[in-house]
Amino acid sequence: MWLAENFHHCPKCGSPELKGKQGKSFECPGCGFHFYLNPAAAAAGLILSERRPGEVLFIKRAKEPKKGRLALVGGFVDQGEALEEALAREVREELGVEVNEMIYHASFSNQYVFHGVKYPVTDSFFRTYVHQVNFQVDKAEVGEVVWHDVRTLDLEELAFTSMQRAVAKYRDGLKTSP
Repeated sequence: MWLAENFHHCPKCGSPELKGKQGKSFECPGCGFHFYLNPAAAAAGLILSERRPGEVLFIKRAKEPKKGRLALVGGFVDQGEALEEALAREVREELGVEVNEMIYHASFSNQYVFHGVKYPVTDSFFRTYVHQVNFQVDKAEVGEVVWHDVRTLDLEELAFTSMQRAVAKYRDGLKTSP
């Protein structure tokens, strides 16, 4: 469906004759251009409190989509960047601090709706800490920085379903820890 909703002409030659628009790819019979719909990669961090177990740092989104909703710090991976590099860059850009060690947590598929277009995304999550708490936030991206105890957090407050799933997995791990 995504292809049929968003592509009406070949991006290379402009032909309206596209084959396979309902699947994961299409081909233009006019010029032979073949488009594959692969998800974009994104990375986000569960930034944990070193002093208060169960507390995670969230931001309130300052822009659409999901403006005003809680989110984990993160964003799309740039070309040539590893997931960990992308997360370190996003934390630096959004909070003005550095992260060191990152531990892979989980990945989940997601849909990112921007200007009426649904983009398929694979979100990868890492657990990490920040040692500095005097944040220099990017006001264009971050409305507010808040710490929440995930054991009592309503997951519906989170902007994206993939983040809800990542936080739920972390919370479930807290319940089973000794």
